[in-house]
Amino acid sequence: MNFKCGQKEISFPLNQWKNLSILEATQSDQQSEEFHIKDALLHPIGSKPLHESIRSDETVCIVVSDITRAYQRMWIFLPYLLEELKKANIPDENIFFLSANGTHRDQTETEHRKLLGDALYDRFSIYDHCGTDSTSVEAVGITQYGNKIKLNRRALQADHIILTGAIVFHDLAGFGGGRKSLLPGIAATESIQRNHRLALVGDQGDIHPDIGSGKMEKNPLNREMQEVADWIQPTFIFNVSIGSNGLISHAVAGHYRSAHEAGQTFVRNQDGQWIEDQADLVIGSAGGFPKDINLYQATKAISNMVGAVKPGGTLLLFAECAEGFGSQDIKELLLSPETLPILAGKLSENFSVARYIGYWTRTLTKRMELVLVSSLPTEPLEAIGIKNFEDEASAFEYLKNKAGIESVIAIPKAGQVYAQWKGALQND
Repeated sequence: MNFKCGQKEISFPLNQWKNLSILEATQSDQQSEEFHIKDALLHPIGSKPLHESIRSDETVCIVVSDITRAYQRMWIFLPYLLEELKKANIPDENIFFLSANGTHRDQTETEHRKLLGDALYDRFSIYDHCGTDSTSVEAVGITQYGNKIKLNRRALQADHIILTGAIVFHDLAGFGGGRKSLLPGIAATESIQRNHRLALVGDQGDIHPDIGSGKMEKNPLNREMQEVADWIQPTFIFNVSIGSNGLISHAVAGHYRSAHEAGQTFVRNQDGQWIEDQADLVIGSAGGFPKDINLYQATKAISNMVGAVKPGGTLLLFAECAEGFGSQDIKELLLSPETLPILAGKLSENFSVARYIGYWTRTLTKRMELVLVSSLPTEPLEAIGIKNFEDEASAFEYLKNKAGIESVIAIPKAGQVYAQWKGALQND
């Protein structure tokens, strides 16, 4: 079977194991990307068509995702969104793009061109949000959780904010897309970190039971994100879903709440795959670049896979991680020689999203064996119980000779497909 790893596709033999299941996204219809984009814009959910919501003398901020989300194919759908604004006679100088970098790094001109496409890049301004720049954000309120929210000043000064992105299962927020383009997308770093601190319960490093892929209603991170969206009342959202072929398989447009909820339903049916029994070995790929640009991003695939692994079983992930760990924070906490209780205390005292991801990954090593095929340094990972191989052949040799593997689940696109174990429902 082929698995993507970085910019390449590698072949990994699975015929060694007879009890094999393959989890893939449900095949969507065969309509073109253009059809799905136009259909969503023609039939907005919970709102008027975009061109009827904006006057020609008003300014528009279009929030787009950063390069780590390039799989969304925004250069495909953005021209259609601009056509809607053209119908409202909005001049180009009244429109700008803002990249929802959250806590991610700044981007290069090449990456900006990739996101918008050459034609739009040459016509419009695009800015990177910088959450650490106190001069670029302003306070908008304090949430029910006591979080002082600051958002990008440039976006707030626009007459209209349009949110774009993709709806996918998300390990912390339940689902990506919609309100997430505001918090964390264009929020101050301290607002983001305090929001994500809600993933912990108390001061002992316990992970909140309502945090996880597909969890929305009681999820405190989502509740706070939604609260902020309710304050801002973005004029319009346009969110896509990506099919198993890597193309846009569905799109929703309209009201920031109702359109996003409709998109969640579609993604649950397309990408949420139920399994009867957990497996001794679960093999998956983050989905190649940019989903495995670094370990920080690749762990999203791990979160989609863990439910399929038996206690004490093995999880193998293909993730190149060309940019390493993605953050000094995740590297520091993940590779620390200290015990989990000590790390939990340190995380509670000095929380960051990346430190949480490092801690969460360490907790998994107590429940299962983690194996990577990546360009990450091997010795430091093995020191904390994570096996790392530079190539798939070495990983195969290790697993082929490993005792106790009788059942295998393969998830070629684990960055997208979420394995839902039915037994978890009985244990709730």
